[in-house]
Amino acid sequence: MTDTQSGRPRIKRPPGFVIDLPGAFIRGVKVASGNLEGANLAEADARDVVMHDARLTNALLRNINLTGADLERADARGADLAGALLRGTNLKGADLRGARGLIVEQLAEAVIDETTRLPDYISREDLQRAKGAV
Repeated sequence: MTDTQSGRPRIKRPPGFVIDLPGAFIRGVKVASGNLEGANLAEADARDVVMHDARLTNALLRNINLTGADLERADARGADLAGALLRGTNLKGADLRGARGLIVEQLAEAVIDETTRLPDYISREDLQRAKGAV
């Protein structure tokens, strides 16, 4: 089976399989349209990773270092981002609806655009104010 957009082989995970890599060093890794749904990457060093269109729904990303990462169009609905470092992280077009533990100050350090979907508890107005204070 191949991915229809990239033509690359697509690996199908068995039911119930969860990626469990807490504290992993994955700095600079490039993942094309990766499925990391429900993955445990808590406290991982993921600086400068490139994961366009990544599926991070319900992932455990507490205290992950995503400084300089490129998560354009990532689907992080329901992900736990408490304490995540997002300085310079590209979240353009990302879906953060339902993300847990994310605070305005974290998101103010990230790069977002009008297509970024924010959690209901963070308004664009609050984000603009916080960006002015950073």
